[in-house]
Amino acid sequence: MATYKDFAVSGVWFEGSSKGEEHLTHVMLHKVSKHNKILKGVKTERKEFIELLQNNIIYTLAWNYKEGRWKWCSQVVTELKEGNYILRTESEDNRYNELINLINMNIQPV
Repeated sequence: MATYKDFAVSGVWFEGSSKGEEHLTHVMLHKVSKHNKILKGVKTERKEFIELLQNNIIYTLAWNYKEGRWKWCSQVVTELKEGNYILRTESEDNRYNELINLINMNIQPV
């Protein structure tokens, strides 16, 4: 049975902190059509993304190089930890906090 999806995430932006840690600031968010077609992505702030998660089903995407198309991955969920929302995905015994398994959009071309 196919799972209905409202949005998809294909990439992330991070910002460093004074502690040397990186924090997710934005995601590349794609609206999904009623036929599961992935539409053009929009850079979306973390706060807005978390608000969308409250009432929408959002999955991550991975690029399938062999087939030349996006592959559906895991559903994004939030976890409240010490008063802050942590974004995460879980699949096949792998847990990824702050969506670190997605394409890092901060990387500059050489």
